[in-house]
Amino acid sequence: MNKVILILLILLMQAGNMVAQDVDEEPMDSTLMTDESVGLVRSPIHLLARTYGDSIVLRWAPEDYVSWKYLNRYGYDLYRVGEEGMIDTLFRGLKPLAKDDMLRKYVQEDSLAAMAAELTWGNGRMKYDQTRNYPGSMGALLEMSEEQNMMFGLAVLLSEWRTDLANDLAMRWVDRDVRKGEHYEYVLRPTVWDEDSTIIFQPGILEDVENTIYKPLPFEIEINDSLTSTYGLTLEWSLENYSSFEIERRDSINGWRRLNARPYVPFLNDGSDQTTALFADAVPTTGTYEYRIFAHDAFGELTEPSPIHKVKITDSDPPVPPLLKYIVIDRVKSEDRSVKSEEWDEKILAHIFWTKDSLEEDFIGYMPLYYNERVTGKEWKKLLDHPVASTDTTCVVDVTGLSTGMLVIAAYDRAGNMSASMPQQLRIEDLKAPEPPQNFRADVNENGTVKLTWTAPADDVAYYQLAFANDTTHTFMILNEGGIIDTTYTDTLALDVNQKYIYYKVRATDYSTNEGDWTPPLQVARPSLVPPSVAHLDTIWHDADGITMRWVAGREATMSHHLVYRQLKGDSSWQVIARCDADSVKLAGDMIEIFDNPPYNRTRRYRYAVESFNTQGLSSGKSLIYTVLHQGSILLKANIDLAGRYMPEENATRLSWSVKSEERSENPTDYYFSIYRKAAGDDLFRFVTTVSKGTTLYEDVLLKPGEKADYYVKMVCKDGQRSAPSNIVTIEAPLSSGMEGVSKGIHKE
Repeated sequence: MNKVILILLILLMQAGNMVAQDVDEEPMDSTLMTDESVGLVRSPIHLLARTYGDSIVLRWAPEDYVSWKYLNRYGYDLYRVGEEGMIDTLFRGLKPLAKDDMLRKYVQEDSLAAMAAELTWGNGRMKYDQTRNYPGSMGALLEMSEEQNMMFGLAVLLSEWRTDLANDLAMRWVDRDVRKGEHYEYVLRPTVWDEDSTIIFQPGILEDVENTIYKPLPFEIEINDSLTSTYGLTLEWSLENYSSFEIERRDSINGWRRLNARPYVPFLNDGSDQTTALFADAVPTTGTYEYRIFAHDAFGELTEPSPIHKVKITDSDPPVPPLLKYIVIDRVKSEDRSVKSEEWDEKILAHIFWTKDSLEEDFIGYMPLYYNERVTGKEWKKLLDHPVASTDTTCVVDVTGLSTGMLVIAAYDRAGNMSASMPQQLRIEDLKAPEPPQNFRADVNENGTVKLTWTAPADDVAYYQLAFANDTTHTFMILNEGGIIDTTYTDTLALDVNQKYIYYKVRATDYSTNEGDWTPPLQVARPSLVPPSVAHLDTIWHDADGITMRWVAGREATMSHHLVYRQLKGDSSWQVIARCDADSVKLAGDMIEIFDNPPYNRTRRYRYAVESFNTQGLSSGKSLIYTVLHQGSILLKANIDLAGRYMPEENATRLSWSVKSEERSENPTDYYFSIYRKAAGDDLFRFVTTVSKGTTLYEDVLLKPGEKADYYVKMVCKDGQRSAPSNIVTIEAPLSSGMEGVSKGIHKE
């Protein structure tokens, strides 16, 4: 950047000499190159470069018509800076080729060269008094400005189309004194600065131009098309900052062919804001065609071709329409044994006759079309799955279930083009009632609004009738007057009646007033906004096996279920021990009977309550609480297996035992063992001692030599429960040390 600034300073210092040399006047002040001057017009020179390795092509254009005319008169200076920092003057005072020289250079038939000469040097420009508007008015000035801008734009386009014209218009220069791979900088400036200071030219500057081999630019656009006639179409694509294009087309036989004789310039409707181009084309016949587009760039070269766009042109000429002669309606009994007679007692057949004077080469067949707005909407419905052959002039169509409507015979060709005969009325007397509607359902909200919906059984339905009852044994009443046209109906339920359900059914009536069968009754639960009654305790009995309770439930028809709760007094949460369906409770005389055998607890009471719910999910709240102390059976189910022997060396009786528990899930955790003994002469077993939890061994020193005694063990919980006695073990102490004690086990029954 510093190098370019240095070049500009040098050129500005030279500017005065060049002005004096060219126009023999005082040099121009360098301040004209700045933006500080008020009321002056800044006009940049747009400079571009393209490198080819062995040369560098420079292209440029001024900003507007006024600047272009000024520079054509006084010329351009071009400077180049190499990598060594040397400044080379490539040319000075470069101007367009004179008009006469240009005309002599090019042949007379070269209209583009003649246009370039006239645009640059011609005298045919509009004068201020030649405008359509009043001379000197704003309209006249705008008209002249538009013409001048058009002339300048055409000159730029000509320089893009042909490199020889670009050279002669002083808009192109080829620098051949360059080396491949080196970097250059260029400055293009006016030969003479505007001494009147009305235009401040901004030199064209190119920095760091690396001389590499040029690769053609891609033209990545998307082409769209629209058909305008049988063989006509219009292509549309994005301008992508290009001004002129070449359009090519090919088909399956011929190769690419240029469609435009000269570069194609899109017509601009509203000026420079247009972003797309349109090109109209006409193809010779049907088939598939491919298009591609090239763009002219600023250096007079074409871009790479755009992606290929395919267009398929098909035949759009319909065949000559047939003449529909007459229609005969016939009713026949069904001979299809696979169809039940109650489902299809009768077929309605239409015999259709027509004629067609000529058959086109691409004509393929006929199709009968039916129209009835309430049946087919706004469309015509095909009455056959396949077209009738082109050689036929009659067909038979099954029109069972259709109402009177309009019918035409359509003719089709291979391209899908269709023509139709004049319509005739298809008169059908309908004697078959419609089937019941399908998918009958109801959606109810909590406010009692029920939305009933169903599916139409057939096309031939004029209206529906809806009926209701509070019980299936009651007489159903018609809900709507005049019939329902739609397949939905909204009803509002009475919520102050003691009826759990309401029942609906619907049937269809066709346009011939045939009434179909009713649907099966649809059961709909009424929502309830009133909480159900609270259950109350009727009777209760309690024994060691458990607690039996009877609760009397509410009798609302909307009752859904009941929950029975249990809570150990002092706990914070309730436990659900039973869920009773409301219908089952009603069958039991509105009685909720519950048997509960809770875990054994001799210190804390159990609490019971019932909560009722209706179909809306509303709760009655918990009933009054019943409290009971359930001690259960004092007998602890545990089998104790006792064994023992006398130990002479220790003069003691050793007892040991094991416990096989058969308790319930609430196994005792705080317990001990009690030892009982019955010696000789005793009538009863007497308590000896206790052994703590986890100990299953005891030694008794009370037995004397020659004596015997019976023993058993009990398991005792600290809450009072105890097990049955273990088996009885008899121990006999020997009279001498040579005899061992004997134990005899007696199991309790």
